[in-house]
Amino acid sequence: MSGNYYNPSSVEYDDFHIDYLIWAIQAGIWSAIAILMKIVSFSIQIKIPDALENIGSLLLKRVEVYPRLELIIVMVVVPFFMNCIQVT
Repeated sequence: MSGNYYNPSSVEYDDFHIDYLIWAIQAGIWSAIAILMKIVSFSIQIKIPDALENIGSLLLKRVEVYPRLELIIVMVVVPFFMNCIQVT
């Protein structure tokens, strides 16, 4: 069960009765998924860089005269939505 690091036979649920093997397994699974997601993202960027550049230029064409707004979109808005997509 995700987020539960206690041994099923334990009756006490405090920081002194954590089963670190369960924690390590869950952390390892999460790390493997995160690494796999990064590899997939990198592979997409390597395979179709021109298409991604064209999409980015098209989406930012209207705001290119506002460099601060463009920076906010690129550094805050896009990563937020990309993380939302990756989590689901």
